[in-house]
Amino acid sequence: FVRVDLHVHTRPDDGGAATPPIEDFLVKAKEREIAIVGITNHNSVDQVDAAMEAGARLGITVLPGIEITTHEAHLLGLFAPASVDSLNQFAPRGHLQLTSDARDASVRSSRRLLDLVQALGERGGLAMPAHVDAEGGAASLMNGKVMASLLQSPHLSALEFATKIGLETYFTELDSDDARREAWLARQQVPELRDRGLARVMSSDAHSPDKVGQDRGSRTLTRLRIDEPAFAAIKNAIVNSPRARCK
Repeated sequence: FVRVDLHVHTRPDDGGAATPPIEDFLVKAKEREIAIVGITNHNSVDQVDAAMEAGARLGITVLPGIEITTHEAHLLGLFAPASVDSLNQFAPRGHLQLTSDARDASVRSSRRLLDLVQALGERGGLAMPAHVDAEGGAASLMNGKVMASLLQSPHLSALEFATKIGLETYFTELDSDDARREAWLARQQVPELRDRGLARVMSSDAHSPDKVGQDRGSRTLTRLRIDEPAFAAIKNAIVNSPRARCK
């Protein structure tokens, strides 16, 4: 098993704050023995190439990615390093239909989350709703019908959780929330999806170098059982064999 951090921002949320050098994020990952890092800035891929170059110098596999803000939840999309062109074709503002929300000036995609999940899957990427159990996550913003449709999508790669309680209880047969439980049971009615399982992952959601690869009591980073840090092996562990290869 190797330690991975699939949700790292190399830009602070505050547009006025200074942006640390890309190398600082990857150096910290190496110090903390992180083998694979996903670069997922909000609605942007402008630092992906620089991050991959830094990762190559330091011996860390960097997955090019993005975190898309939608009206239903945040969504992580990760691609193979060799498929960065697919990410670049997916990520333009017009394709994501990004607009400023008049209520709070935030930038969100007007596309449905399920539509984006399918688009990522069709391009060979990994689609993972981010911190689904946090405020503003999928579990709080989606109604039961939409949650069921999401969990029944063959393009859904994993669910990312922010807390240990959410990881252990949300979207299970014992979930105390009716909508989440019914969504999970709907997934179990699809034999292919029931048999392959669904990865439940945790990442740092770092916005500064010191947070990269950091384990905490309530959020322990994901480990993947892989022979080599190649995207095919990563995808196999998360999508096809999460029970045995993702913890």
